[in-house]
Amino acid sequence: VLVDIYVDEGITGTRTDKRDGFNRMIEDCNNGKIDRIITKSISRFARNIIETLRVIRELKALGVSIYFENENIDTAHGGSEVLLSIYSILAENESKTIALNQRWGFRTRAEKGIYNQPHLPYGYVRNENNEIIINEEEAKIVRMIFDMYVNQDISTLKIVEYLNCNNIGNRKWSRNGITLILTNERYCGDMLLQKKYTTDDFPYRLIRNKGDIPQYYVYDVFPKTIERDMLKKSIDKLSKAKEKYNKNQVQSNKIYPFTSIVNCTNCGHKFKRKMIRKIPYWTCTKHLEDKNICDIKAISEQELMDGFV
Repeated sequence: VLVDIYVDEGITGTRTDKRDGFNRMIEDCNNGKIDRIITKSISRFARNIIETLRVIRELKALGVSIYFENENIDTAHGGSEVLLSIYSILAENESKTIALNQRWGFRTRAEKGIYNQPHLPYGYVRNENNEIIINEEEAKIVRMIFDMYVNQDISTLKIVEYLNCNNIGNRKWSRNGITLILTNERYCGDMLLQKKYTTDDFPYRLIRNKGDIPQYYVYDVFPKTIERDMLKKSIDKLSKAKEKYNKNQVQSNKIYPFTSIVNCTNCGHKFKRKMIRKIPYWTCTKHLEDKNICDIKAISEQELMDGFV
């Protein structure tokens, strides 16, 4: 009896946490709906040997067998794990080769000042010829944000409040989103390539480039929404504000033991480290934005460490 067909289209096989179809299948196995899985090949099942063997062993314990058609391997029969390990290593290495080729291609294009923009900044769309053009309705909002911050001397917090209260752009605005707009060189027609890069080690992680690999700044290659002088004033003002008001706060990209692993039980957002009277505290990011959205108070780092221990 066919239970379902589980598919993940265009999702990497190196990580199971990003594969909704795969995870739904495992959940159905845990719920006793499945006792047999038929898959085309090991490389379609997973491309990470550790994940592959872990899942297969978990399913075996539940009484679920897997048949791999291409390799003619059936986990219901004994002695299949050695063969599975060999094929999984081959699948993992194939994935690494593909990833290395992709990164090489991207870095080669970056050296030439060429970049295929996958996600466009707010204010841009693609036309029927797949060319990047300015969305004038959104571009007006972008220009207004720059004008409010640079010329009218309105803080990012007040800009967010104004945009949300007046339902500008029919979306929810945040301070982080406003800051990204105010520092994005694409709005003045330029592009800084390789701001982030994918690690060569496995499993792959996308991290911010802090001088680990070359960056390339290309002029006048993107549709211009504002003048370059306006962007420079915006970046300078943000830098001065950071120096003036955030002397006791840590950099947002610095990693601490609890970074990205403490969640708010009230709203579900991550906790952020913050210095209060020279004492480190961890606070919900939504609480920092607006206490009315989340009323969960800060907890000291020492108390968090004691709780962990």
